[in-house]
Amino acid sequence: MQVVSPYQAKMPDLPTRSRFSPILFKGTVFSTGGYTAEFGEALSSAINLNTVGLADKTQTGVTLMSVGMNGSHSQRWERGSVAGTLQYLNMSPYYSVFKTNMDWEKAPVQVDGSVLFRQQFGKYGLLKVFGTFNINKSMLNYSETGNPESASPIAMQNRNYYLNAVYNDVLSKKWKYKAGFAATYDHTGTGIDSDKLDETVHAYHQRLTFTHDYNENISVKMGEEGSWYTFDQGYQLAGTEQNYAWNIRIGDYAVYAEPEVRLHKRFVFRTGLRSEYVSMLHEWSLMPRLSFAYKLGDYSQFSLAYGLFRQRPENGFLIWNNDLHSEKATHLILNYQYEIENRIFRVELYKKWYNSLVKYASENNPDPATYNNTGDGSAQGIDLFWRDSKTIRDLDYWVSYSFIQTKRNYKNYQKPLVPSFISPHSVSVVMKYFFRRANTYTGFTYMYASPKTWYNPALAATKGDPTRAFNDLSMNILVIRPFLKSYCGILFNVSNVLGFNNVFGYHYSAEPDEMGSYEQYPILPQSKRFFILGVFINL
Repeated sequence: MQVVSPYQAKMPDLPTRSRFSPILFKGTVFSTGGYTAEFGEALSSAINLNTVGLADKTQTGVTLMSVGMNGSHSQRWERGSVAGTLQYLNMSPYYSVFKTNMDWEKAPVQVDGSVLFRQQFGKYGLLKVFGTFNINKSMLNYSETGNPESASPIAMQNRNYYLNAVYNDVLSKKWKYKAGFAATYDHTGTGIDSDKLDETVHAYHQRLTFTHDYNENISVKMGEEGSWYTFDQGYQLAGTEQNYAWNIRIGDYAVYAEPEVRLHKRFVFRTGLRSEYVSMLHEWSLMPRLSFAYKLGDYSQFSLAYGLFRQRPENGFLIWNNDLHSEKATHLILNYQYEIENRIFRVELYKKWYNSLVKYASENNPDPATYNNTGDGSAQGIDLFWRDSKTIRDLDYWVSYSFIQTKRNYKNYQKPLVPSFISPHSVSVVMKYFFRRANTYTGFTYMYASPKTWYNPALAATKGDPTRAFNDLSMNILVIRPFLKSYCGILFNVSNVLGFNNVFGYHYSAEPDEMGSYEQYPILPQSKRFFILGVFINL
């Protein structure tokens, strides 16, 4: 089921986090492309999150942190379980001790919670219901130049509610099915000086999938899905009667079929076809998908995937011109994986071609004629991954490297350029070690990303300005100790231990100086390091 608003609302120049805790999921798969016909409305990649099943046992947990507190309880019975969490976060005490380069008028405050209900029916039926809510508020005196005299107060309040219900069962010996429904409500109210901006999203999604196993070598997955999406945006100018309002109403409907055939004990192929209709764009799309895998030996396999993909334009484009078409991509993915005794090596080569990308003369231009689908681009690269949790007892580590070469001619670009979110080279090294005698876990993460290229929008033909390379070494220590008849954990985490001076991008002055140069203002993290101290009590 789709998650329409997976990330929390954000303030300018600050990062944002997922709305969901990773402990809610038993598996997280990030697909960089070539995914199956079951997935739509995704141009380049998809994240597949699998929620946990029945709770293991009845238990209660309490967490006290330097930034807030959390409580949880799970209740297990013979054929079902329910689990709930409630969390309160307040950054004011933390920011009063550890100063930031942001002028917070009201530090972020957040209240969120979740409920997971699981119930078995009959021999194979399982109902999973997952609901969350998230409310956060903050207020910031913001200046692109860093000059407090030119700062504008920005106040933000966000409310998000999400419901996901899925039921799966078998119809017969060879037929099984899954049915699901999801609903989202997301509202963000933002005050800019005395002006007000309101944005509201309502989204509903349903899906029905059948799987038929003809025999041991042939199976077919087929299904349909529909989604209904509304986006309302309103802007009110302070001290005037000028109110501006826009809205989008979109209905998507799709059907898909995907047979999987095992021709040999070493060779499997899957071919899929997905057809989608977008009501607002009056657009039909037919997207074939193809993949196959060949097992080279007992521990390795080679796979190849090809497919066509589409995604509707962003809300910020559709509110000005709803005659735009979907943006499209073609993927070709080549993958090799070797896995033996908790060691994994994976290498992936990819090539992607983009077309019908949205271009415009200037952003947020109410003239529909300035928006069109003439943009294009391409990307190619390689991803390497190695993980080993076997060689050294109690040590689990992995290393990943990515290289990407890409250019796009889209948005307001005057020629093909490297997008500002691209780092050509990136490296991640993660290590976890368990000290048995001390019952203590330690972890280190090092991340590197080569410089990005940032463009001054006032200079159409600019070559761009490189940022600094990104470096971050983070560490954590988790000590487990007996507590009453259960246990507690004491966690200490610090990011950017070595205090690297990272730069995420730039703002530029609106007008050039006497020499014709535009002054550059770096976008910096609000603090070099971030500390978390927490005590986790299991009852």
